[in-house]
Amino acid sequence: MQGSSFGDICLMYYDYLYRNYKGDITVVFDGYKQGPTIKDITHLRRTKGKLGKAVKFSLETHP
Repeated sequence: MQGSSFGDICLMYYDYLYRNYKGDITVVFDGYKQGPTIKDITHLRRTKGKLGKAVKFSLETHP
């Protein structure tokens, strides 16, 4: 998987799911729209204000 794009990894994951879980498959990549939201406030409280970096990627993105 090293050197694979995000799109390549998605296809490998789909192939794995298809081989191991026959039938209808639904994969959900959950994300958040631009805030602020109630979840943002909860995350800030839990992390005591320490924030991680925002990462944006496309199907062509390489790790």
